Amino acid sequence: TLLKPSSLQIVFYNSTGQLVYQQTTEELDAGEQNITLSPSLANGIYFVKIQTTLGQVVQRVICHK
Repeated sequence: TLLKPSSLQIVFYNSTGQLVYQQTTEELDAGEQNITLSPSLANGIYFVKIQTTLGQVVQRVICHK
């Protein structure tokens, strides 16, 4: 949920820290947002960094197809 209007930068890193996917959005309205991503990721563990003008968060994600 965005507290204020902001653009987003979404970055995926593999378990060795290599950047494997990046997407930047245009400015989005405040509130809950749904964003479609289209990374072609192999099975494994990834770290996703989501950055806005207000800060950033990093989460670990497991991709299993």
